[in-house]
Amino acid sequence: TNIRSKQTNTIFMAVFVVGLAVLVNFWFWLTPWQILWNVGIFLITIVFGYYWATRGLMRLKFDSPLPENLPIDTEEQLSACIVLSKGESEDYNPLPYIRRFYKKEETNVEQKSKFLQPIELYKMKRQYKKLFKLQAQKAVEFTEKEVKNPYRDISKDITEKLEETFLDYDMYINAYVNDWPTINQVLLTAIARGASNITILNLFTSQSFEYELAINEMKRIDYSKIGLNVKQTDFLGKSKKIQNYLIKKVKASVPEGSDLAKVGVLLISEGQPKEWDSLYPLTEEEEAFKKAITQGLQKAGFQEQNVRPVWLNYRPPQIEDAVQELVASGCQTIIAAITSEPIDGLLTLYTVPTRVEKAISDESITVITIGGWNVDDEIIKVYLSLITDAKALPLEELGKEAEIVLQASKVGATLKEAEDHEEDKHEENKSEDKNEEPSEDK
Repeated sequence: TNIRSKQTNTIFMAVFVVGLAVLVNFWFWLTPWQILWNVGIFLITIVFGYYWATRGLMRLKFDSPLPENLPIDTEEQLSACIVLSKGESEDYNPLPYIRRFYKKEETNVEQKSKFLQPIELYKMKRQYKKLFKLQAQKAVEFTEKEVKNPYRDISKDITEKLEETFLDYDMYINAYVNDWPTINQVLLTAIARGASNITILNLFTSQSFEYELAINEMKRIDYSKIGLNVKQTDFLGKSKKIQNYLIKKVKASVPEGSDLAKVGVLLISEGQPKEWDSLYPLTEEEEAFKKAITQGLQKAGFQEQNVRPVWLNYRPPQIEDAVQELVASGCQTIIAAITSEPIDGLLTLYTVPTRVEKAISDESITVITIGGWNVDDEIIKVYLSLITDAKALPLEELGKEAEIVLQASKVGATLKEAEDHEEDKHEENKSEDKNEEPSEDK
């Protein structure tokens, strides 16, 4: 998956072999037509090699392997708090993007062909490299040695902060959609440790493609047969406390002494293709979320025309158009508040700041970016209230079409497929014992 190095190697080999072919042809006094023929054959092999490599790359799948047997502690009825988030790998990982590509292909979303996807993945890897450069500067400032995407570390910090509060869960675990461990892996881990009461803190602002991936993964296993109680918090975008938190955060970011009439605010969310609106209500829920924040900012003194809800991708209005309009209206400060990402990652630390800065040519304009909410004490308090109000998940309904049924046994819990195999084996052994005649020794 290291596309950049593969591309470099391909270019080097192309130049080397073409040079070698020219040298050999010149040495043996071959005709120009023969040289052209050799070069043509070489280019054809390069194209075929690229096609074959692309075919292999695009067949990679994001998998989350599950254990066949789960020895569990049945003596104690423990509880667990699972923090579920979108997830981003610490280093570049193309698997989530490949999975998204096939979903777009399935729903007829316009995109570049499969043959050109390695180029898109290479662009994504370049964004990671640029993020690492920014992180390297911070690492020098804070004397850190390792440079990586901080998403995973921040999500763990949230879990640790929750553990330090009044919550009395026996275990706190992180689960991700685009990274490991996934929701089923974490649920099975909690069950194996003896958890019978589980609460999932849902760190998605709205019902999206990634959230549905987590739910669909849960549907693979029927958890309803082992007396498990699972609760989940509502989407963050529906919480008035989250809305008020963001309003306060935007207002607090305004430089002291600034005229609010000359302060523009961008409320930025990632968005989804229009073809997905019938599948996931993300667009509708994000618009309602940003509308509530907009109204709150107007009450706080911001000008109505200077607060712009925008999308990062897929639909208008987008960042560049809104920035130009705010600059034209006389705004001297622009606050870019990202409303769809509670945890800092590639989008909040690189993509959005870069696009906002590129859209502004006037260096006198101040740009302030409000990224992920991370482990702010105020947001942790909001999470606590959400956990308190968590509602039970309908495990029986989710597991109706499960391919695996989790069942209790004397030694713990087993996946039904493995259990059926053991029962068949036991019956075979039993029938063999009946047919066997007793010997004289017996």
